[in-house]
Amino acid sequence: FRIARSASNNGFLGEYVKHLIYSYSGLEEDMLPPIRELTNEFGPGKFWSKFEVEDRIKNDLLTNNIPLLQIPGTASTEVFQEPAGSDPNTFYSVFTRSFNLPIDNINSDYDVNFFYLPSWNIYLSMDCPSGICKAESVLLQNIVPLGIQDYSTVYDVSYPVAVFINDPYAFNGLGYTFKIALEGNMRNNKALIGNVQLSSSDYKESVASSFCDPNKKTSGLTTFIVKDESNGWSVDDAIVSFSHIEDCSMGVTKNGVFKSKFPRAIGGVVSVFKEGYDTEFINLDPDENEQNVNVFLKPLKTLNVKTAHFPIVKEINGWELRKGAEFPDQDETVYVIIKKD
Repeated sequence: FRIARSASNNGFLGEYVKHLIYSYSGLEEDMLPPIRELTNEFGPGKFWSKFEVEDRIKNDLLTNNIPLLQIPGTASTEVFQEPAGSDPNTFYSVFTRSFNLPIDNINSDYDVNFFYLPSWNIYLSMDCPSGICKAESVLLQNIVPLGIQDYSTVYDVSYPVAVFINDPYAFNGLGYTFKIALEGNMRNNKALIGNVQLSSSDYKESVASSFCDPNKKTSGLTTFIVKDESNGWSVDDAIVSFSHIEDCSMGVTKNGVFKSKFPRAIGGVVSVFKEGYDTEFINLDPDENEQNVNVFLKPLKTLNVKTAHFPIVKEINGWELRKGAEFPDQDETVYVIIKKD
């Protein structure tokens, strides 16, 4: 009872997943989309698939870190040893305290263990249109053009946790294990604390009335055959999304093929995204008929550019363009802007 009450009053499971997401997010390889990050660079920036993010949260963050939770003073409590040369107080405040739950008056003979299995579903909502998480790219056309990548991600997460409470001395030494299930909740990058009643809008991606719900996919089977336009090879792991009244993440291609039923609609748009290619958009009106759609993705190319500048100088008769090109020095930066018609 104390564990369940603390989970509600303190929101420790929501705080814990918030701590994990903040710790595992960033622009480095294999990191989650950052909560907030600003970089000065041109180009599309870094991309994430919502499928990949959900898989990472389930298989890495929750599966590996939930078992580290513990209640100090119980028989299952482990003492983490600080690395050689580190300050014990700093190690405790930064590392150990993250796993110790604020729960008092639990019998010291009890073994209390927390579990999450990757086969358990979670609720994950992110502000990622068509299932693609990316930065908002801004190009400032000043005297010196400046590219800005503004990464901003809002996470809504709900996930289950199993708690096993074992009393080895119960029933004259036979022992007894009591099992309970808890739920951790995080909304708008903040843990939910207290007795909060979640409405259907808090689960807008999973309620039965959602446009993207599997029960709404009643059209005929639609097959997308995705190939590289330059060589005709099949493109794997291309992300297929469907947009109408909502953005639905449909799935990814395997061996260049994606098959699925779609929500019936008129005026829908399918986007096919693969990093390294230009995103392709296809108009689709899913109905009762089966459809086959061929998609050719245009690969992004590396463009070699040689630049030079011609000095403009003020002469007696006004400004004149000097003859003879001057090439940039090694420490100079040249910005090239390409506009796609």
